[in-house]
Amino acid sequence: MTRSNPQRRFLWISLGVSLLGVAMILAPELLDIDIFSGGGALIFLGIFLIPVGLFVALLFRRRAQVLDRLFAEKDLLAHWTYAPGEWETYAHKDHRFRSSNAKKIFFLIAFFSVLFSLVFLLVDFESGRFVALVLAVVVLLMAGVAKLSVWLPQRRNAEGPGELLLSAEGLWLAGELHTWTVGGARLEEVAYAPGDTTILSFTYSAPNKGGPQYYTVLVPIPRGEEGQAKAILAFFQQPGQLRPRKGKRG
Repeated sequence: MTRSNPQRRFLWISLGVSLLGVAMILAPELLDIDIFSGGGALIFLGIFLIPVGLFVALLFRRRAQVLDRLFAEKDLLAHWTYAPGEWETYAHKDHRFRSSNAKKIFFLIAFFSVLFSLVFLLVDFESGRFVALVLAVVVLLMAGVAKLSVWLPQRRNAEGPGELLLSAEGLWLAGELHTWTVGGARLEEVAYAPGDTTILSFTYSAPNKGGPQYYTVLVPIPRGEEGQAKAILAFFQQPGQLRPRKGKRG
């Protein structure tokens, strides 16, 4: 069965962000916007967007390659499917988790966007109003992204029982890729979820400005696959599979 790799779609979106940066740099000249009346701010934002878009595109390219190998079932450790009841329980928990995270991220971005807009307006109103307009568009776009990040998985989960594809590079569950081999990420721990031997817990970390950011993915074990789950735990306990960072978790 041929599968669509969503990571490649995100790759093109990231390249589009870089092109938007180019357009913002050219806008003052093409639209006759004075440098001291907003043109300078547009050029500054454009210069910022170009390398960011290219860097993110590179990350998505590597993620797309990992997902291609999972879809090809190359060196899989597990390929699990779930009964309707098992999947319904998972889907309900997944929706609550995504809704909570999407709201937190959106309000955080909205707060800093308003804060930066006010700073620019107070320093230079003429230039600041262009920055405020751009940031307002960013907030609106993030609102749409936050809504889609909850609605799309919910719709996908509602289509029927999902599946798991797991390898030493990462896992694909409920239409979402988690990989610990891209962008400096590290696999920290693989174990049963606390107090629950029906769920495997994968914890990995990724570099972040304030230190490593930790992520935990809960993978339900289908009935009858308990033996394979133990084999998966044994595999990841082998030397070289886990690469925990030094120091305490943040």
